[in-house]
Amino acid sequence: MVGTPCACDRQTATIYINPILYSKLPPFERKFWILHEKGHIVLNTADELKADKYAFDKLAGTEWRSLKQMIGALEHLLDSNNSFHQERIDHIYNLALQWDKTHPVLNGAIIAGDDLKEMFANQNSTFSNLAALMGQMMILNKTTTEENIQKKDNTLVLMALAVGVMLIITKFLG
Repeated sequence: MVGTPCACDRQTATIYINPILYSKLPPFERKFWILHEKGHIVLNTADELKADKYAFDKLAGTEWRSLKQMIGALEHLLDSNNSFHQERIDHIYNLALQWDKTHPVLNGAIIAGDDLKEMFANQNSTFSNLAALMGQMMILNKTTTEENIQKKDNTLVLMALAVGVMLIITKFLG
């Protein structure tokens, strides 16, 4: 198990963990690699791309930045100078772009915008309009480009900061 955080025996449906490498991984990457190994077992395959996709399908959209975290899990452990490793990284990257294209509102961002609008509706129309605008910012670009994943992350950060400022202002005005 040199160089890998976990491995499996498909015949016995056993996953083995390398405690040295596994313990150094962030929690999301641990989930990814365990699900990757589970994919080998469930699909009864030695195909790394299929096991990667199994983990991807289980984790996509389950938490904030899940797509980026999966790409990071591969980039963290695989050598991009190795053509097969780069193929695996590219495969997950392309799955992430496809998933993002079919899920343009990023885990309920429209709902978040509506929730913000309702939260500030009782304050005044300026807050209400700002909250509605922030909800719309999350869904402006429904087609995904390579840069769009980063743009959506940046928009989430800006939205969180704006909400914080609105809450502070409301507290002082309230």
